[in-house]
Amino acid sequence: MTVAFTPPQQDLEQLKVLAERLSQADGPLELVLGQGDHAQRITLSPLVAQLLQASVQELGDGHTVALVATEQELTPAAAARLLGVSRPHLVNALLHTGQLPYRMEGTHHRIALTDVLAYRDERDRRHAAADALTRLTEDLQLYEQPAGNPQ
Repeated sequence: MTVAFTPPQQDLEQLKVLAERLSQADGPLELVLGQGDHAQRITLSPLVAQLLQASVQELGDGHTVALVATEQELTPAAAARLLGVSRPHLVNALLHTGQLPYRMEGTHHRIALTDVLAYRDERDRRHAAADALTRLTEDLQLYEQPAGNPQ
């Protein structure tokens, strides 16, 4: 199941204020539901508090937030869109080489959303590490200039 929430323009300021207050919360997060004699206090678990804070932050930034069941399976086209690659690249370079697990449903590839998200996160970490190493190498001037090409 996937449910998407797009914040209306008139709610953005309220969402930003709530996101700021949630990010400053120290210790357990407690919500009060209702008013007066009928008010109920609920202490949120760290997971629920983190989910609420992240969702409100994204909504406050004007982004659509989608809740997606991670058991969901994707077609190669959907997985490729999520990874920002072409479908042929996904199939030939990621699925068929074993970099990304999949199963066949008849003649159709099916990829678990959790596997696609894990692959994307690991790829992004590798890219960030490579970028940091490149910056460090440039800052320390550890690269060699080609002969006859002085700077």
